[in-house]
Amino acid sequence: MTEITRIRHTTVKAELIEFESMDWKPSFREIKGSVSSFRLDAVLSMALKQSRSQVLLMIQSGNVFLDGRSCTENAKPLEEGDVFSVRGHGKYIFAQKGTCSKKGRYQVMLKQYI
Repeated sequence: MTEITRIRHTTVKAELIEFESMDWKPSFREIKGSVSSFRLDAVLSMALKQSRSQVLLMIQSGNVFLDGRSCTENAKPLEEGDVFSVRGHGKYIFAQKGTCSKKGRYQVMLKQYI
């Protein structure tokens, strides 16, 4: 711990803190919307407000991580509780699957880390 003095170009000082003394809790912003399926590209498109073709380029370039692992499969189905992140756009939790509408779309809720 004493050997950590720099991170890239920034000088830092590390000190040991007891875990119990920390009272940090993550805060979230809820994102609600509808998707045609629970595929990764559809959910990302809704979360980032971008087209599925733009999201597909992000996935193929290796900028999307699902549960901590790089994911290059756009058709990967998401389950409740899955955590995904996109470089430069943030980290999200797939929080809730909703019901199907008359038009065949599903209501979903995501939580974005703030």
